Amino acid sequence: MSERIANWITKASRAASGGNAQPWDIQFEEINSQIAFRISIDKQYQRDPSIMDVAGVASALSIGCFGRYLVGVALLDNFHLVNKKFNDLNDLWSSSVELLFEKNNMQSNEKNSLKLQEPFHQTNRYPYKKIPLDKLFEKQLEERASRYSTVKLHRINKEDVNFRKALNNLETVRWTNYNFLESLFKEITTSDTEQLGIPVTQLGISFLEQNFIKFFKNNLDLGFSMLNFGLHKATVQKNTENFLTNCSQIYFLQANDFSLQSCFDLGYCFQDLWIEVNSQKLSFQPNGNGFVALAYWHAPNNKIFNPKEISLIEDSTQLLTQSSELNLKAPVLGFRVGYSDKVIPLSPRKPLKGRLENGLINSFSLIRIKSN
Repeated sequence: MSERIANWITKASRAASGGNAQPWDIQFEEINSQIAFRISIDKQYQRDPSIMDVAGVASALSIGCFGRYLVGVALLDNFHLVNKKFNDLNDLWSSSVELLFEKNNMQSNEKNSLKLQEPFHQTNRYPYKKIPLDKLFEKQLEERASRYSTVKLHRINKEDVNFRKALNNLETVRWTNYNFLESLFKEITTSDTEQLGIPVTQLGISFLEQNFIKFFKNNLDLGFSMLNFGLHKATVQKNTENFLTNCSQIYFLQANDFSLQSCFDLGYCFQDLWIEVNSQKLSFQPNGNGFVALAYWHAPNNKIFNPKEISLIEDSTQLLTQSSELNLKAPVLGFRVGYSDKVIPLSPRKPLKGRLENGLINSFSLIRIKSN
């Protein structure tokens, strides 16, 4: 593996993935002025995926995030994305995306005009200032999202009572359903140096709350009982209120369907907007609670939900359709944007390696695409 490809993969490993799972399997080939990648879902991850990774949707989405990072780091080396292929096998776990880059020697003045910079994003879960978002920047985000034909950006009225109730319902299920609670605590690490998971110190909670999380993580059954006895109410209210109230604006992205391209584009667009928000010195926090509802609608007879939880999910689905035209029966992903003085350290990442795949470049046609 060349130094260039190793560098690209290392930098692209900073792309977003749910719970910092990094579920990517990477193949590559480099011939002269062309570099190709095939990205799929790692087999080891597939053996124990997150319950939020419904039918591989979240992983396919993260492939899109990884692709956006690759495009960014490739441009810094004067390589442009000229082709992409979706190997959609009607099963996201087995599907893959191929990206072909070609060398295009730009002069330094061309680079400066494009204002190229290394892709960069951070999650900030702390409260933001309640300052309205600049209208011009809102239009820039909307214009950027409009480039993706399989994805739609929804600007949310954060004061909408129905929207707040729906989000609260989904947060409740996530904190009171044993399967989702177990998955949630698996995603949290109590170490700031562990390479997988979200460090507990970056959850935007107090030191006392961090210790509660550590206790629940090590005593899941007891924590589950305490949360269902009523302790969850304060946590749910705080999480929902913090996300909806302490920010400038709320957005949700909706994918057209479950196809590989729609999921990839959802992740690519999501990562694209995230990078743009952070480049403007604004803070960003994702919201994936739509996957709680998706887990039910994708397999309503899998018995992991009790009648009360089903009622909450069905109610949320109806409320969001009415208030925001969001369809929780298809992939959706939200985020909040705002201004914060809180400095957030980068989350750790595990080292990633690709493997050589001969013939990958020849598998592409001569058709060229316009890169987003």
